[in-house]
Amino acid sequence: MIWILCILVVIAILVFIIDIKTKQKNNEETEEKEADTSAETTKECPYYKAMLLTKNEWYFYINTLKPLEEKYNIKVLPKVRMEDVVGVKKTIDKKEKASARGKVKSRHFDFVITNPNLKILLIIELDDRSHETEKTIKNDEFKNSVLNQVGIPYIRITKSDSEKFEDMLCDTLKINKKTS
Repeated sequence: MIWILCILVVIAILVFIIDIKTKQKNNEETEEKEADTSAETTKECPYYKAMLLTKNEWYFYINTLKPLEEKYNIKVLPKVRMEDVVGVKKTIDKKEKASARGKVKSRHFDFVITNPNLKILLIIELDDRSHETEKTIKNDEFKNSVLNQVGIPYIRITKSDSEKFEDMLCDTLKINKKTS
């Protein structure tokens, strides 16, 4: 009877030792994986700090839009995602909804004009030479179509039109032009 008890004790000790060895091995593997992922973070980063606005957008913002903010009590928001301006109806089927969302989630508007409470009043798109390619023309037509369907006014403006922008803004928003 004692020898059975001794065998059970030896088996328990062996199980205990095997369990400890297994845990040590798992810890070593985890440490190796963590070392591998930290090595990945030391690789050269594929990103760089980008500018929010292009040179043309920046000049238009500073010289044309910024002075009108206080004058007309409006807010100018640059580079707003299209999906933040127009939503996808919940009543359409799942596949159609995913497709519609896919068309707006990666696009943006150059500038969104809002009232002080951030109610959208107007979308502004600057059209420079980059808007002359077939791809950008189709993209612009899509944006125009969506904005027309949801009833949000928009202005497409070229550099040569920027002097007339205040008049265009007042006409579109149906407000009187202020002289200062």
